[in-house]
Amino acid sequence: MYYYINSAGQQAGPVQANQLAANGVTGDTLVWKAGMSQWTKAAEVAELQPFFFQQPRPNYQPNYQPQNQGYQPQAQAYQPQNQAYQPQNTGYQPQPQNTGMIQKKPDNNMVWAVVCTICCCIPLGAYSIYCAAQVDSAFRKGDYAIAEDWSRKAKKWATWGIVLGLIANVLYMIIYGAEAFSQFS
Repeated sequence: MYYYINSAGQQAGPVQANQLAANGVTGDTLVWKAGMSQWTKAAEVAELQPFFFQQPRPNYQPNYQPQNQGYQPQAQAYQPQNQAYQPQNTGYQPQPQNTGMIQKKPDNNMVWAVVCTICCCIPLGAYSIYCAAQVDSAFRKGDYAIAEDWSRKAKKWATWGIVLGLIANVLYMIIYGAEAFSQFS
């Protein structure tokens, strides 16, 4: 069970090691438990390292030392030596790749790809479905330009498949229609 110094400079705890982060403890928060000689940053305690991502912070030393192994919480507030230090959240915050306008997801053209596959040209339709599926994946990753590129490819191959399928059907009707018509004449 660990005690920690909260953001208001107060001693808090005890809590179990796996619950420290849920209580606002970061890798730079000072922690102590029975058996430790002094308050230590959570990220520097070997047992706690899997729970914290450590980022460099100003170096400061607490002026509070535990008095004995039978720790009794005290009502005094913890005062760090470096008064300018302010606790900060050390959790990872992903930054969007495109900091301009909010981008709208491009149309994946999946409907046209499926129509092309079912009605017209299976090979071009199948590739168009593949391209359409890549649009959503790239957009979720924040790669807007790549998502637009996949969208254009999906539309292009679906269009080519539909056009070639229609031309093939028209030619089929002309050739076999003329042959069937000549048999009845």
